[in-house]
Amino acid sequence: MALPHGFKAAANRIAVGLRIQENQAAYAPIDTFSLAERVGIAVSPLTAFAESRPEAVAQLVGDAGAFSALLLSDGNGRRTAILNDTHSMSRQNSSIAHEVAHAYWPTFRLRG
Repeated sequence: MALPHGFKAAANRIAVGLRIQENQAAYAPIDTFSLAERVGIAVSPLTAFAESRPEAVAQLVGDAGAFSALLLSDGNGRRTAILNDTHSMSRQNSSIAHEVAHAYWPTFRLRG
């Protein structure tokens, strides 16, 4: 799938703006857990469900690439990202950023 003209530049501007709001350098790593909290997305680790749903959790963590995260909405504006916390921290950060983008990308407009 081809990205629309201006997509990468717009995404970079958004990322720099997020860092500036957190008083970080323009290219510092983004704390995605803080970002999710700031935009109203709770993050719940997948392993928190191991006691109540052991078979489901075992299946999702059994194949390392099978599940990274998903975003749930309760229909009342509350959202929760379920995150595979058995992945590396860099993968978890990427997964959270991906889920936040699902929730908020439609609200960002490309100029042009």
